Amino acid sequence: LGAMLRGLVERFGRRGATDHLRSGWRRVQEELDLRELFVLTSSHARDVPVDDDADLIDVLSEEQRGLTYDEVKAEVTKNLTANLHTMCGEVRDALRATDGSGYGSRDDVTAEYRRRAGFSARVAESTVPNAGRGLFVDGQVDPGEIVCVYPGVVYAPENLRHMPGYPKIAADNPYLVARYDGSVVDASPWGLGAGWSKAGRSKTSKNKTVVNERQRVEGFGRWPGAPIGTDGRTAGDGDASADGRLEGGGWLRAAAGETPLDPTQLEHARAAADAVDRRHPLALAHLANHPPRGLSPNVAVASVDVVFDANDSEDGERAANDELRRYLPNVGLGAWRVPRGAAEAKRRGGAGEAK
Repeated sequence: LGAMLRGLVERFGRRGATDHLRSGWRRVQEELDLRELFVLTSSHARDVPVDDDADLIDVLSEEQRGLTYDEVKAEVTKNLTANLHTMCGEVRDALRATDGSGYGSRDDVTAEYRRRAGFSARVAESTVPNAGRGLFVDGQVDPGEIVCVYPGVVYAPENLRHMPGYPKIAADNPYLVARYDGSVVDASPWGLGAGWSKAGRSKTSKNKTVVNERQRVEGFGRWPGAPIGTDGRTAGDGDASADGRLEGGGWLRAAAGETPLDPTQLEHARAAADAVDRRHPLALAHLANHPPRGLSPNVAVASVDVVFDANDSEDGERAANDELRRYLPNVGLGAWRVPRGAAEAKRRGGAGEAK
């Protein structure tokens, strides 16, 4: 997996475009995954009684066959965004409920989130032999509901060359995941989050074991890390300065035709990273293990570009959604287009152009 990811990153960095993502096996696999996610997320969004799930899945499976790629993607994006808005709101409320200033212990916040959402996540010894620690759920999760979020820094394809350790970014970092649009999420700067109080040490001490097991990963838990980090958090040789110029050995990379980081993107990323609340009880997806041989996964991976201030929202709703942004444990380094809505996707007909 590491070798494959390294190869993808090197290719994306060289080409600096996403034309190769619009066709071929990646596009086919993306559409297959989207159609599966359409059934899962739509069944959760329509909230029917459990006894009717089987009939609804049949209806949704037939419904998605008549939709274009763009229409399926728009519906999945809408469903996942609504689910994430709900999750962020419940995280906010759990933090506020456990302490007047929002600094409850991890155990307290997790328990309060479980009371509100019906489930919570935790890291414990894996049931898979020799797999170390794994991710577990306490409570009941509905089919199609988001279980955990993959936290960290999201690099757009044009900025992959600025990832720490490039081009060998996966050599000592197992916390990377690639999206179909060519973006890569690096969860190592997130670690296990920070800002938790010392109350409830029993489970917190176990989580510290996870940190110790992963100390070999440089920068694990140093948010947001290079090249975004400021205020004493040093960036690597050749990183962009505040005005976008390449420093140190960066002149070699500039001579090779490398584009420096856009200073506006860097400024926005720093502001977003400073605003994110790192005490997120479900920012643990990077600690999930693959199932052992012979068993199928019990979760599916989904990528979505989340909008918190949609243009079609009322002013009050837009302000409320914007407030929720700090409870999404990600920061982007790059530029992404606003996802197409269902109406626009339908107007496009069968064009089916990928982002």
